[in-house]
Amino acid sequence: MPPWTIAALAPDRVELTVEYSRFYVGTHATVHGGVLPMLFDLVFGMAIYGAALPFSRTARMEVNYRRRVPIDTQLTAHGRISRTDGRKTEVTAELRHEDGSVLADSVGLLIAGAPSVDTQHPAELVETHCRVDGQPDTEDRSHLAAPVERRR
Repeated sequence: MPPWTIAALAPDRVELTVEYSRFYVGTHATVHGGVLPMLFDLVFGMAIYGAALPFSRTARMEVNYRRRVPIDTQLTAHGRISRTDGRKTEVTAELRHEDGSVLADSVGLLIAGAPSVDTQHPAELVETHCRVDGQPDTEDRSHLAAPVERRR
């Protein structure tokens, strides 16, 4: 199971509760810094989905590490759409400690796909590829992990 749960998903915001275990530890018993961009990218995508905007890809992401992120502590990630301009959407996100302090924040630029290329709405992708009810996804996707031939 991923270390987050969806707490709110609305057109104007997304909120997740997050608790990283020892499997995400970096140095000093804190979360490895490379894990946070993955969380923020997820929040960006969920903000796009919640606002019913077209499927988009992250073009740029800036992460500001404010404080060490502790393991085994309930945290909250928030995200929202800052602005849109044609196919471009700017999304902001932050990760907060249970005491309210900001541990990290991020700004991302997401670009919607060309209408002729990306025709499937994010809701269709979520419904066919993810489960948001807390239960593991049991769909067989073994055909997607075909062995790769090595060139010599």
